[in-house]
Amino acid sequence: MRLSVLSTKGGVGKSTIALLLSKYFSQNGVKTLLIDRDPLGWVSNLAKIKGKGLLASIVDKEEDKQTYFKEVKTKDGGDFYILKLYGDGARFYVDLDIIRRDEKLYKKN
Repeated sequence: MRLSVLSTKGGVGKSTIALLLSKYFSQNGVKTLLIDRDPLGWVSNLAKIKGKGLLASIVDKEEDKQTYFKEVKTKDGGDFYILKLYGDGARFYVDLDIIRRDEKLYKKN
């Protein structure tokens, strides 16, 4: 199952809803990955993911997953993962363009 929480308006609770849904699903036995696509990285900041994000790490050829990926353990036994996709706000568009132009980066797992 894939679930997206979207809105064009900021500050309406998208990140909070996504975080609470991730916790709920994981506590009910669903393997859960929350992909933080917010350029500000609000959910990632809550999870103490301080790195630059997956796309920026690929462009900068950094291999340390801790800069963009973390397992979250809840008190109620629901463990889920958070992936910080973007990094440094406006850098996203530059990084995406670099990845699209470089076949090695584009095909990197």
